[in-house]
Amino acid sequence: MALFCNEKESKCKNVYKEFVKASNELIDNDVVFVYVDTISLAKTADNFEIKNIPKILTFKDFDPEKGYTFNRKYTKENILEWFKLLPEPSIEIMEKNNVEKYVEMHKKKGYASIIAFCIRGSDNANKFVHFGETQKLPNLAVGLIYVENDEDVKIEIFNGPGSTIPKENFKYKDTYVPYNGIWTSDSIYQFAENYMKQFPVIINYHRKSLPPLNGDIYFYIFNRFGEYSDTLYVELYDLIMKHNQIKFVFPRKDEVLEHFNIENNMSLISIMDYNNASFVTLSQMLRPKKYAKIMDENITVSHVESFLDEFLKNNLAVYRKSEKPIKRREKQKYQILCSNDFESYVMDPEKLVLIFYHVQGCKECKPLFTFWDTVANYFHLENKYKDVLVATMDAKLNDMIDESVDYYPSLALYPKGKQYKMINK
Repeated sequence: MALFCNEKESKCKNVYKEFVKASNELIDNDVVFVYVDTISLAKTADNFEIKNIPKILTFKDFDPEKGYTFNRKYTKENILEWFKLLPEPSIEIMEKNNVEKYVEMHKKKGYASIIAFCIRGSDNANKFVHFGETQKLPNLAVGLIYVENDEDVKIEIFNGPGSTIPKENFKYKDTYVPYNGIWTSDSIYQFAENYMKQFPVIINYHRKSLPPLNGDIYFYIFNRFGEYSDTLYVELYDLIMKHNQIKFVFPRKDEVLEHFNIENNMSLISIMDYNNASFVTLSQMLRPKKYAKIMDENITVSHVESFLDEFLKNNLAVYRKSEKPIKRREKQKYQILCSNDFESYVMDPEKLVLIFYHVQGCKECKPLFTFWDTVANYFHLENKYKDVLVATMDAKLNDMIDESVDYYPSLALYPKGKQYKMINK
C-alpha cells in the first residue's frame, strides 16, 4: 500500500499518522506499507497520475489497483477496511498463450474479458492499468500481456453475460482504436463502459463494492447455491430491458446472508427499494425497504415476472430479517427481542420497556451484559415491577424496527403503548 503525500501539505500530517497506525496493525509478511514523497519523487507521482494528495494506491500481486474508491476520512480503521475490500476484479498479468484459456474461463462465469497487449515499460501499460474506476464496471475481468512488437499492441474485449447463448445484434468482441494512435485512460474506460452497456445485469453483486444510491431499486436473483446462470439471464433479458429503471443483480452469497434468513439449497428473489432510504451509521450504507420470496425450487422467469408485478402494484409485504423469538423462562432475566416480536412487546399498553441495543461482535457491548443482568434482576425480581420489561436486541441479526437508533451500544426507553416513542437514549 502506497501513500502519496509530502510534508508541505498540511492535510498529510494526520493522514501519515493514521497510515502508520494501519501498518502497525496489519502485520503480514505479504503486505508492505510505503510512503511516497510527491516532491522528491514527483516523476513517480506523475506516472500514477496523482493530481491531489493525500492519495493511497495499492499494488497487489503486481497488478496496480488505483484508490478511486477511498473517499472517506483517512483513518486507520477506514484504511484497513478499504484494504480488505479491494476492487474486483484485479488485473491478471499472463503469457500470450494463456489468453484463450483466461477468456474462456471467465466466459463461463458470465464475465467479459478486456485484455491489453502492451510493450513492457511503455506508457500504454500504465494508461491501461489506470484506465478508470474498473470496480464500477461489473462483470469485467481485466488482463495484461506483454508483447515484443509494436504491431501487436492493442486492447481487445470479449464476451459478457449471456455470451454462451449468443443473441443476434450483440457484439461479443471489439478492439480499442485510439484517436491519433495514442492511448488515454479516459478513452479506454469509455471503450470498456460502452461495450458493457450491452449487458444490463450485475454478477456477484455486493453493496460495498457498488453502493446503491437513494432512489435506486435492485432486484436480487439468487438461485440455489448462488451460482450465476447464463440461461436464466438470457431468458430474463426482455423482462430486464422492459424494466430498465430497476437494477437486476445476481448477488454474492455473503450479500444475501447479510440481509436475509435463508437456508442452504434455497432460492431467493428480492427487491431492495432505496426510495427515501435512511442512512445506517453502523454499516455506513442506506437502509432499503426489502421484499423477498424464498423458495425451495429453481428460479424461473414466471417467478420473477409475477413478483415484480406484485411489487409494482404495492401488494408485497416488507421483509424483515429476524432471529427466532425466544421465550423468557426466568423472571430475573432480560427478554431477548427480535424483529418479529418487537412490536408485541414495545406496543404493550401495560409495559414500559427498556431495551439495550447491541450488535454481534461489538467490543464495547460485551462488558455491558453483566450490568444489564443486574438491571433485569432489579426490575424483574428484587422489586417485581410488573409494568417494566428489561430487554435486549441485536441490531445486526435483526432488521431494526426503531430506525432512530443508529449507535451501538444504545439504551432506549419506550413508554407504555407509544408508537416507538423513545424518550431517552
